Amino acid sequence: MSVYASIIIPTKNAGDRFDSVLNGIFRSRVDFEYEVIVVDSGSTDNTKEIINRYSIRLIEIEPLSFTHGGSRNIGAETAKGEILVYLSQDAIPKDENWLANLIKGFVDSDTAGIFGRQIPDEDASALEKFFLQYTYTDYKIIKDSINPNNCALQDILFSDVISAIRRSEWEDNKFRQDLIMSEDQAWSKDILMKKKKIVYEPEACVYHSHNYTIRRVIMRNFDSGLSLQGIINAPFKRNFTYESKYIKSAMAYFFNRKLYRRLFTFPFYESFRLFGFLAGKYSQFLPIGLKKMLSENKVYWEQGGKT
Repeated sequence: MSVYASIIIPTKNAGDRFDSVLNGIFRSRVDFEYEVIVVDSGSTDNTKEIINRYSIRLIEIEPLSFTHGGSRNIGAETAKGEILVYLSQDAIPKDENWLANLIKGFVDSDTAGIFGRQIPDEDASALEKFFLQYTYTDYKIIKDSINPNNCALQDILFSDVISAIRRSEWEDNKFRQDLIMSEDQAWSKDILMKKKKIVYEPEACVYHSHNYTIRRVIMRNFDSGLSLQGIINAPFKRNFTYESKYIKSAMAYFFNRKLYRRLFTFPFYESFRLFGFLAGKYSQFLPIGLKKMLSENKVYWEQGGKT
């Protein structure tokens, strides 16, 4: 039987959690053949030892050659499947049906990409639990077009933490390699501009959450704002309306759960997040030294900082 799906995972120092990720993959209940490809960019921990426990094709690249889009393109170039499935190295499948649920939407020939739901780990903070619940809902969403003159992040939301795309669509629209991150959002926008469908499938779930420090919140959102320059362009009023709704929902979430301390800490946390994002969005006005300091992806700047 030929390979139908190729599961591609970029790694670097994935740690012990990676064993749970791979165990979840190889426990998948599907009626088709799949392969697993790992693209590793210089792991120095036990990542390769964990890989050797499973039937996996390992591709090694130089650490300084890594980009989020580039590593995913490298995996796709060697893949045998007609469906390319992407997972992050720390995304643990929730159950044995995650893969079948993720790709079932391809019965519709107009569907180009599908992404799944991210649910928090048990030790996730209340802030992270709210963010994931708000962003990754329990109902399916199908998008099939976009207004290029009024594009907000929520319009093109697509995450390759857990995603699947048709190989034929990837061949026509490969991931951008010049972006510091958000290669998945850029790909989604290109697809929607072609009037193809992007589907959010909540029945395909992975455990994936981060308890970021304030410093990492700023750095990660700086990179996000930097990468989304020229990709999103919604007017201030629309972004303000969305942000206001997000904050209002968060305050209700914390109040209803009697997390009263979060009613005071959340506004500060959100302020730092917005500061990082806006600093990235308008980074052309910042000196290069400050950009490097604010950025989480140091390799990008060692490569010359193409954005």
